[in-house]
Amino acid sequence: MSTSWITHRNEKILYVDYRGKKTEEALELLAEEASIIRKADSPLLVLDDMRDFTLTKEFLAQGKALGKELSPKVKKMAQVFAINGIKRIIANSFISFSGMQIRMFDEDEMEKAKEYLVM
Repeated sequence: MSTSWITHRNEKILYVDYRGKKTEEALELLAEEASIIRKADSPLLVLDDMRDFTLTKEFLAQGKALGKELSPKVKKMAQVFAINGIKRIIANSFISFSGMQIRMFDEDEMEKAKEYLVM
């Protein structure tokens, strides 16, 4: 699938690439991401690359369900989006509901997202 480990400033980050995924593929990738997080021995730094990805009701519903469960296993999460307007409001409401420490970044702020995770 589209998960990998990257290193930034000597910190290990779980990188999940949702770019260009359709709903079914994204749900499978979300399940894979959740599985990796569940198995972690200590809380993880997670970077979700959601540029060129359309948030759907199904994806948000599954994300909400997993958010509460996984929040103790996530130290920090950054999500890079190419969204604005109502979609950003929806994403912000998901973040509030999840209970995780998540910060959203614009599509051209990948390096800022990595810096946020390791600081």
